Amino acid sequence: MKDNKVTKILIFYTALIGILGILIKDKEISKTERRKLKQAPTITYEKIADNTYFTELDDYTSDQMPARDTFRKIKGVTSKYLFNIKEENGVYEKDGYLFEIAKTSENSLDHFVNKINELNKNFKSNVYFVKVPDKEYYKEGIIKKDYNLIDKKLKGLDKNIKQIDISKDLTLNDYYKTDIHWKNNKLDKVTSKIKNSMNLENNSSYTEKTLSPFYGALYSRKVSSVKADEINYLTNETIESMRVYNYEKNKEDKVYNEDYFHNIDSYDIFLGGATPLLKIINNKVENKKLIIFRDSYGSSIIPFLAENYHEVLVIDLRYVKFDNLKNLDIDLTNPDDVLFIYSINIINNSFSLK
Repeated sequence: MKDNKVTKILIFYTALIGILGILIKDKEISKTERRKLKQAPTITYEKIADNTYFTELDDYTSDQMPARDTFRKIKGVTSKYLFNIKEENGVYEKDGYLFEIAKTSENSLDHFVNKINELNKNFKSNVYFVKVPDKEYYKEGIIKKDYNLIDKKLKGLDKNIKQIDISKDLTLNDYYKTDIHWKNNKLDKVTSKIKNSMNLENNSSYTEKTLSPFYGALYSRKVSSVKADEINYLTNETIESMRVYNYEKNKEDKVYNEDYFHNIDSYDIFLGGATPLLKIINNKVENKKLIIFRDSYGSSIIPFLAENYHEVLVIDLRYVKFDNLKNLDIDLTNPDDVLFIYSINIINNSFSLK
């Protein structure tokens, strides 16, 4: 009798999932997994003959299964509390946060220092360097990189490069729980430290806007019980009036574009996400220019720094060589200031820089 009840429950469940699968509209992307989902495959004689169709159909039904995120959450809770599994794909869960676990690469540290010193030769301006700590720096009881070795290597940067230490101006709460990045609305102390070090005015006021839910990059790599974040960002009239020209897309955009919140990576709302070269124009300031070399962390702090300049060139060397920029119709000469702002993640993986 008991087996009969179980069989009926399984048949009901299977039928319910099938009906819901037909009634519910297919999704194009998964925000939690940060990827495009498989769509219904087309039927052709060739695909049936070589079994491709049935493979695609299996992937499609798996991706479009109703309540997929709920089952992923159940798997995460089960792994954590029943099997005590806290690490998956290099991501570790502790106290409601996800952390990225990576070994320190001494070769990468040496390569990074040499790369910055090489770029520094192109400028006679005021040059500054900011190292952005990873959030693992602020959490005890987890595997961390060798921060002492990193700081020791960074002493090899050219003496004219003024290093700005922001490590004491951040806490774990200033980072997303499901993502590696820091929060735009928590950077007031960091922004003040950088602006004061660069002799820039720092007296702006902001209004805060909220977007949710936000599932970060780490959430997609580990099935987790960690709750979704939300993106809170600060803006004002000056930032809203700035125009951002994206050379790769050959179009003008806004500093914050909420339409990009619906991208696979919602962090794209900050300066449009990953791209080789941007030019920000701020007509509230005249005749002052900044060149910034950055990674993705820079995207959310640059709006505040851009308030003090008429023109800001934003360069991401993960996607373009600096020498190749000289072929474009942009002026890389004689900026008032140059800022290198890089996270420990890139410093420890600097071979990604071209």
